[in-house]
Amino acid sequence: MVSKILSLRQWREVRALSQRDLARLAGVNQVTIARLEKGRVRRPSFAVRQRIAQALGVRPEEIAEFRRAMGLPEESLSGPLTLIHFAHPLTEEQLRQIEALAGRKVERVIAVDAQIDPARPLASQVAEMADRAGLSPQEWQTLPLLILLPSLNDLAGVLLAELHGRMGYFPSIVRMRPVPEAVPPRFEAVEIIYLQAVRDAARAGRSRA
Repeated sequence: MVSKILSLRQWREVRALSQRDLARLAGVNQVTIARLEKGRVRRPSFAVRQRIAQALGVRPEEIAEFRRAMGLPEESLSGPLTLIHFAHPLTEEQLRQIEALAGRKVERVIAVDAQIDPARPLASQVAEMADRAGLSPQEWQTLPLLILLPSLNDLAGVLLAELHGRMGYFPSIVRMRPVPEAVPPRFEAVEIIYLQAVRDAARAGRSRA
């Protein structure tokens, strides 16, 4: 659980460290610290995030500048979320489950019809589908978003590529599963998966191989 989100500069000042001190403890260049604090590095590497967070004694997700690179909303966890779902309509119970998993209120739910025409190329239909969410380019890049993917595997894969292009990072997604022995069949929200963090961890593993 994230207890507090502060900017890199705020954490550094809480620890009574200069930029030079933090750079030395983290094993990075002081220029890197200065550029991060000024917002000139939008996607710090996994290794840099880990080193700086460890030097500060916090987790990377508690540093505001690192959250976007991890596919997490940048502002305080008390702020509301926007949920875009490309699947079946959500029930009130499912929405409450998602809010409990996220620890945040879902302020806005955008339902997007995910029906496709098998005779048309999939990529162009996915672009049209994303357009139907009605978000501006700026909103795609700045709103704290959760995505509920469609069940069709091919469609979900292409949609992730489309959303990554619009958002600048992989989105956080909601995983649903069938409720055991439920009659009639129904689904429950069981997990929020931070895809950018998954991608970063996999990339770090590749670099170590």
